[in-house]
Amino acid sequence: MLPRKNRIERNKSEKLVHKGRSKTVSSPYMSIQITPTANIQQARFVFIVSRKVSNLAIKRNFLKRRIRHIVRLFLPVIKKNFTYKIFFKKQGVGVSFDELKEAFLTLIKKGGVYEKNYNSSNS
Repeated sequence: MLPRKNRIERNKSEKLVHKGRSKTVSSPYMSIQITPTANIQQARFVFIVSRKVSNLAIKRNFLKRRIRHIVRLFLPVIKKNFTYKIFFKKQGVGVSFDELKEAFLTLIKKGGVYEKNYNSSNS
């Protein structure tokens, strides 16, 4: 499980993530809204899978578990002092773990929050 210090409850995220200062990057499977936070020294995450993606809670929870695991793998290479809101899209439902992992890596690189100087032997 993702450490509590790196999670935000969904209802609290609306107060912490301001649309004016955020940057959004997208792939066919997900979008990430990246917002700088000066007062928090951790990378914080919110995972949102709406009913539009799937009516079945099992599938929505499965997607959340997958992306949490991917985030945990990449946590050492993701820049701190940012809040990340991850939105899933319908196309992400039948995608393999490796495809989601590659899509997430591409998005954090595109968003400019990937720390290149980290030894990524685990990833």
